[in-house]
Amino acid sequence: MRKVVLAVFYFLAVLSYAQNKNGNTIVYDKTILMTSQNDFLKALKAADSLYVKAETPLLKTKSLMLSALLYHRSGDIGKCIEYAIKAEETIEQTNLIEWKAQVYIFLATQYRILKLYSHSKKYMDKAFNTTKIIQNKKVSGSINGLMWQEIAYYEIEKK
Repeated sequence: MRKVVLAVFYFLAVLSYAQNKNGNTIVYDKTILMTSQNDFLKALKAADSLYVKAETPLLKTKSLMLSALLYHRSGDIGKCIEYAIKAEETIEQTNLIEWKAQVYIFLATQYRILKLYSHSKKYMDKAFNTTKIIQNKKVSGSINGLMWQEIAYYEIEKK
């Protein structure tokens, strides 16, 4: 389970670095790489500030997913899912396929952790359907790798 969360965390960080470094991205990176390791409340406050200042659906989604990751790390899966669903609602308004797939995989993982397998499967199906239309083969391959890893964990738990 920890490996899946770390893989998603790593993938979010990689996508973050692949984009231009604006002020929000720099704060996001610092929060995800440093502050979240040391001070949960400070990291959560930074994520909230990023959301308030976000001007695009992508930046709003990134800040919501950061909050979801922080809550996951703290053990509050309910809050984690709450923020991830808000991220899903936000990213659904865009054509950002890679981010849609990431949010779906993240939600599939969280629901699997809670043993809500039908919800988990629903999000894995959404992720698979979304990744079919990703043009960038490297991104598509990374996302597919995460999906197959999640499916393996899903199948192991379901026996």
